[in-house]
Amino acid sequence: MSRIEKYIIILGLLLLASFTSLGQIGIGLSYGFDAYQYQANPRAQPQIGKRGLGSALFNLHIGPKLFIGTNNVGLALEGQIGIAPFAFDVNEYKGLGAFYFPVIASLNFKGLSGFQDEAHWGFGFAGGYEFARTDLYFIDDDFTALSRDLFQTTFGQVHFGVGKKATATYVYFRYGQGKDDAKNWHVGFVIDQNLTFKKKLKKRAALRNENNR
Repeated sequence: MSRIEKYIIILGLLLLASFTSLGQIGIGLSYGFDAYQYQANPRAQPQIGKRGLGSALFNLHIGPKLFIGTNNVGLALEGQIGIAPFAFDVNEYKGLGAFYFPVIASLNFKGLSGFQDEAHWGFGFAGGYEFARTDLYFIDDDFTALSRDLFQTTFGQVHFGVGKKATATYVYFRYGQGKDDAKNWHVGFVIDQNLTFKKKLKKRAALRNENNR
């Protein structure tokens, strides 16, 4: 682990402690799809043919998410599992498929904080680690000796969208690099749901209806 990564982790822990003491905590779900994604294996892996592959079809991801903060700013921690079943190299077909596991910490503002009742636009920044493996099945006969291992990248991400009633919808761009020139990038669409806060909003609405009778 590099010195910069250690500093980022320490800063994240300090932010987590600060937000926990000042804000609310919620548990929810994050899910979405990539309009396009690209994965490039490290150069150090045993190579047969080109390193990369991309996919613009049926790239789905889902995972749990922890929300900490207020209606104006929030810190979120999440882990996802993603699958790109039709990922392949258009220039040199070797095989199909990729899966990936991003672990993400994000700082989100206004509508993307996870604690918004009324509709607001919002934006955020994120960083983390992504683990990926490519060329999973239907390997071409010319590449039967192909060897692919799980590889890691460290990424940064920006996102922008709108949130209302503890649900946020946004688009994002993520770019990551790793050892031996491993790379990946994603452009996609995500829906976050803070299920804890959503339940609280329903209770508030029910109480208001009861008082108005």
